[in-house]
Amino acid sequence: MYSLIFLAFTSFTLSLLLTPLVRNLSLRLGLVDLPDDYRKV
Repeated sequence: MYSLIFLAFTSFTLSLLLTPLVRNLSLRLGLVDLPDDYRKV
């Protein structure tokens, strides 16, 4: 039971720490599409 709680806590903590890092890295490397005002239909 304690291993399940530890796994859930570790997963939650890693996701909180890694999400902003991966987001900033992907923005810096140009991997995210930045939309413009032109509508492409």
